[in-house]
Amino acid sequence: MINTGALKIDKKVCGKCNKNKDINLFFNRQDSKDGKNNICKACKKEKNIIYRKNNKEKIRLIKQKYAKTERCKKKKREYYYKNIEAIREKNNIQLRIYREKNRDQLRKAFRKRKRNYIRDLHDTYIKELIVQGSNLRHRDISQDIVDAKREYLKLKRHLKK
Repeated sequence: MINTGALKIDKKVCGKCNKNKDINLFFNRQDSKDGKNNICKACKKEKNIIYRKNNKEKIRLIKQKYAKTERCKKKKREYYYKNIEAIREKNNIQLRIYREKNRDQLRKAFRKRKRNYIRDLHDTYIKELIVQGSNLRHRDISQDIVDAKREYLKLKRHLKK
């Protein structure tokens, strides 16, 4: 029930469906006389659904534009740092589930990538060969050493043929 001076309103007619409804079934609106919207919540929801359906591209562009603003980036940063542990835990759980569901596919992709690395003499493969026989780490190996090892392996393969 709304008190508008001397009158007390507990019902209102929706401007769209023209049904007399309880005042609580209308959204609040400060600039109207009775403080409520002229369309009921159900009709407003239906109107919003139709609008979103007909203006997908426009809404997408507005969201993209907002996502680039400093205000949005700041809010995202604040939320992330406020909830960092929960976010990391959620990501770890999702990753674990994904890996369990796609174990065979991931193994197949790993083997294929490894075969390609060996075939193409990729830097990662060459560094792994160098690391195996020494106490070096991947980051300790310069690009010159990798290039020299690659040339050595190419020559070795050529002589094998």
